[in-house]
Amino acid sequence: MAHSAENHDHHDHDHTEGNRQYYPKGWWVPLIGLAVVLFGFAFLVGWFINMTGTDKWGKKDECCATEQHGAGHGHDAKGHDAHGKTADMHGHDSLAHPNDHAADSAHAGMVMTKLASGLELSGAADGIESKLVAFIDDKSKAVDKTTWFDFDRLVFESGKSVLNTADQGTSEQLENIANVLKAYPTVTLKIGGYTDNTGNAAANQKLSGERAKSVLDELVKRGIDAKRLESEGYGDQHPVADNATEEGRAANRRIAVRVTQK
Repeated sequence: MAHSAENHDHHDHDHTEGNRQYYPKGWWVPLIGLAVVLFGFAFLVGWFINMTGTDKWGKKDECCATEQHGAGHGHDAKGHDAHGKTADMHGHDSLAHPNDHAADSAHAGMVMTKLASGLELSGAADGIESKLVAFIDDKSKAVDKTTWFDFDRLVFESGKSVLNTADQGTSEQLENIANVLKAYPTVTLKIGGYTDNTGNAAANQKLSGERAKSVLDELVKRGIDAKRLESEGYGDQHPVADNATEEGRAANRRIAVRVTQK
């Protein structure tokens, strides 16, 4: 009996000494393994989001004395530029974006727009190609500072001013606008860029200007004299929709053009 009691006392000493609970050796290994798995999964999700993020600018990826910013799509509106002058309004991804956010170019079906040169361009029925050519051809419509036309198929890299020219819609629309300018050699354009109101205002101003300049540069690469083009970024000024909604922010991320001479 004494031996049995001694063994019992020794058992209690091993597991409850100092009122401390002891666990089997290696109990923490599964927990570390689980933490590693969770960390790896979070890393992969973040990498995937970063790699797939793009901004489409136009209907969805943007002054000058007495200019007015129109609500886009050829409509007119009034606003004021950073200098307090009456400013012109245009209609991305995002860019936006842009960019960062974009419109579906097939939303109204694709149509062919015939230029004075006889060349036919493929674009949306209410896209920039058909509207811009109609404005240029209409002799009753004088050049003003209120009529702007939205790009509707431009795609920028997310948060950047780099155009995704590998995107078919982006490349085709840039080529279309270059062909319009070639068919009407006296026409000059102003390119404007806009963002939504999220993020830093100064950064948005810079990004919108860089994106507008990127479009200008792409048109020059396609054979257009730089003297026929000008660009400006307006950041989050002159919104055409409510920035309180995702749809509104997407509409405010845009690039547009205005005819400055026919």
